[in-house]
Amino acid sequence: AVGHPRYAELVGDQSISISEVQSFLSAKEALFFLTAHEWGAFAIVVTKSDQQIYRISQADISNSVELVKELRETVDMSKVKVRSDITPFNTHAAFIVYKHLFGPAESLLKGVDHLLVVPTGVFEAIPFAMLVTERKDIDAAYKDTAWFIKRNAITRLPAVSSIKSLRSIKRPESIRVGSFIGFGNPLLDGKTGTL
Repeated sequence: AVGHPRYAELVGDQSISISEVQSFLSAKEALFFLTAHEWGAFAIVVTKSDQQIYRISQADISNSVELVKELRETVDMSKVKVRSDITPFNTHAAFIVYKHLFGPAESLLKGVDHLLVVPTGVFEAIPFAMLVTERKDIDAAYKDTAWFIKRNAITRLPAVSSIKSLRSIKRPESIRVGSFIGFGNPLLDGKTGTL
C-alpha cells in the first residue's frame, strides 16, 4: 500500500457517506452493497436520489449460498468430457437467489441500467450476471431468459469507497474517448508463461 497509494485507496474500506456515494452516481445508476455479520445480513441500495436498507433473513442467506454453489457447479466445465456431461443451468435457482437479494429493492431499481455491486463475505461467490429476474422465463430457452445482465450493466467493486477513487480519477487529455472492441481466442494449453 505504501508504494501504491492509489491501489490502497481503491480497495481500502474508508468510510463514505450515502450522500457522497450519491454524488458519484448518475441518474440511471445504483450502488448495491451486500454484507453479512454475526448479527445478520443486510443490503444497502443507493441511487442518485434515494436509498434503501433491508435485512436478508438467515434462511434466505443459507438457501442462496447453497443455490449459488449449485449454479457455479453447472457452469464449471472442468469435468465435462462430452456434451452429455453438461448439466442444464438451473434458471429457477437463479431466480430464487435474485428474489432473496434484490426482491425488496426492485421498485428502487426501476430505471437503473448500471448496477455497481459490492459483495462481501459469503456473497462474493454470487455470479450476479447469471441471476434471472422474471419467473415467467424459468422454462424458456436460455436466449429468452430474463437474465439480470440483460437489464443491468453490472460492475463489481471491491469496496463501497471505490466509487470515490474511480470517479475522481482525472483522465489525461491525451487519451481519446471513443469505442473499443476487442476479440480474443487465447490458447490456454502449455506451461504458464508460454504460448
